[in-house]
Amino acid sequence: MDARLMDKLLLGTALATALASGVWFGWSDADGVRAHPAPFHRARPVSHRYVPADEEPARHEAVQWHPPVAQRRGSDWIYEVFTPPEIFQDEETKRFSVVTPDGREEPEEGPEPVNIGLVAVVPELYPLQLVGYVGGEGRWLGSFANAATGEIFLAGTGRAIPGLNLEIADFTVRRERDPVAGETGASHRVAKAVVRDAGSGRVTVLTSDERSFTDSLYAIVATEGDDGETRHELRQGQEVSDAGWTYTIDRLQREPPAAEIIARRADTTELRRLTLTPRGPRAPPGATPSN
Repeated sequence: MDARLMDKLLLGTALATALASGVWFGWSDADGVRAHPAPFHRARPVSHRYVPADEEPARHEAVQWHPPVAQRRGSDWIYEVFTPPEIFQDEETKRFSVVTPDGREEPEEGPEPVNIGLVAVVPELYPLQLVGYVGGEGRWLGSFANAATGEIFLAGTGRAIPGLNLEIADFTVRRERDPVAGETGASHRVAKAVVRDAGSGRVTVLTSDERSFTDSLYAIVATEGDDGETRHELRQGQEVSDAGWTYTIDRLQREPPAAEIIARRADTTELRRLTLTPRGPRAPPGATPSN
């Protein structure tokens, strides 16, 4: 193709494209289709003068303290805000007392005290005790005691004790050295009895040197009445009633000794759980403490 003809074609194409673009954009602007930039909003000026917070005048309002209000105990029980009452606790009864504004001491109101105390927690005696022996070599007999009735009787190997459902499976008397005296020390005879429970088959060894106990515990508790103190021996689950309260032994602990007791009030639904420890020895009536 001739170069001149090619140049004329390119020039014509460019002119046609420019004319078409002008017509298109002119038509869009006439219909309002072309986007316009968002108008710019200027911030309004502050109309009041800035004052720092620490320079603002403080606002004071008149406030008055209310006069102290009497407590429910009466009009004498009035305390100032910064003068609280003095409160003390009795170590034995665990009750609180309060000193009145005029110096008098009065017991603090609280739950009604329970009328029970723990004397001791002790293991239960085995129903059969070996208290001694008689006879000689080859013909020893043991001296046994029924812990419940106090009855004492002689028995040897193979003897059945029907009232206690026990059987003496073996009985021996041997000479043993005193552990404190050592190998060269004095010796003494000790009787031993192997006792079998006919029902459970459990075997217990009794000795004449000491009392024998079971694994069960019981509590010795005391209640106060007009006639003085009354003591009761209670095992776990047993109960005693006194002055409208029923006390049930819930759990016993040997070391350190303690008793958990559930106290129920007969005329109400009130129920308390108490944890008692052995109380200290009490002075006999009429005794005066020594200084």
